[in-house]
Amino acid sequence: MSPDVLTRTGVIRDAAVTPQATPTNTVNVAPGNAMAANAAGDVGAVTLTIADAHATLDRMDVVVFNPATSSAVVLQGTPGDPGTVLPPDTTGYTPLAFIEVYSRQHPAYSGAITAEAIIDARNLLDPTAPANTMAYTWDSGSTASGDPGAGKFRSNSVSTFSAITHLYVSYTSPSWPFVTAKWSKLDEWFNPLVGSAYYLRVWSRQAPNKFALFQVAALTDNTTYADLTVVPVSRTLEDAGPVSGGPPWSTDPADCIFELWGAVAPAVYVPDWTVIRKTADTSRQSTTTPTDDPDLQFAMAAGKVYAVRGCIRWDTNNASASMKWTHNGPTSPTRVGIASLSNPEGGSTVGHSVWSSYGNTSTDASATGNLAGIILFDAIIENGVNAGTFAFQWSQGTSIATPLVVRRGSFIEYMVVV
Repeated sequence: MSPDVLTRTGVIRDAAVTPQATPTNTVNVAPGNAMAANAAGDVGAVTLTIADAHATLDRMDVVVFNPATSSAVVLQGTPGDPGTVLPPDTTGYTPLAFIEVYSRQHPAYSGAITAEAIIDARNLLDPTAPANTMAYTWDSGSTASGDPGAGKFRSNSVSTFSAITHLYVSYTSPSWPFVTAKWSKLDEWFNPLVGSAYYLRVWSRQAPNKFALFQVAALTDNTTYADLTVVPVSRTLEDAGPVSGGPPWSTDPADCIFELWGAVAPAVYVPDWTVIRKTADTSRQSTTTPTDDPDLQFAMAAGKVYAVRGCIRWDTNNASASMKWTHNGPTSPTRVGIASLSNPEGGSTVGHSVWSSYGNTSTDASATGNLAGIILFDAIIENGVNAGTFAFQWSQGTSIATPLVVRRGSFIEYMVVV
């Protein structure tokens, strides 16, 4: 899907442009709502003045919504010969109406902006598209509880996705601007199953692959905003978010889409495997102390059961060196079970005894020629009361100056089972 496939520019409601009888060179803009490249705002009622006509050349002006000021303004066109004039560039704006400004020698010139001179340019958007969603702006600058402000939401953590337990969401959404007796508050939308748990997917309108999935356990109605008690389920790891390890949302106006994903089934919900890819080589030398790989790690929540597996490719060009590796995780786990196989460079496959704790190490022999060494492991980990980071750790088995390299393409993946 193209990153900009859901980028929206157009009018959500009204903002019609009409002539004003007095003074004659002005137009009225009705109040409404508009979006320009996903930047949403209110179009306030305003009277705009159209510049005087040129003596001999025609001109075409445009009334637009300016998202930078959240207001309607006039962009003046360049005068030209009749039949050849073009409107000004509206990139970054939302066109509301074209205004034909005839020269003072033109037969249609009257000195007034008439209804015939106004061409409606509004591209009306479906305010609730895509279906069963609403748009919001992420307030990443605060983690405090309370009303985040109209059209905004915030989370109680911005640095760690697994630490998010609350979403504070305004009852006003840029994609649902209408105020009626039913929709003056949107708790009906945020509590669709009358108190039953459901899944909420929060994703980027501009990049739909950036999302976070939550289980909503409860809703507290605070009149102007909802306090959603949530349990993080999964998120895309291709995007690290504004803060490394945090939510994958952008702070662009109205870019975060809240989508209802249905009820939580009585059976255990098993999300897809989340893959953590190593996209660049990492080398280490003159060290025999295993430390976390900078890429092959992820955050573990307290009290969750994880399935984890990995495939690590390594090499070194010195037969005196070796690969020393282990695993690290949050302290005081309830149970750990790690089974692994490793195939040293040019050697035989080694099956290791099942490790029942973190920190057990294996040292695999190396050879010259940068021959591939492979490490495979599968694990079931019942995490305890401490949240923390699971990581693949490694170092040289013998400290030498020749680099030991874990290659890009290595990966680990995990799934929250319970």
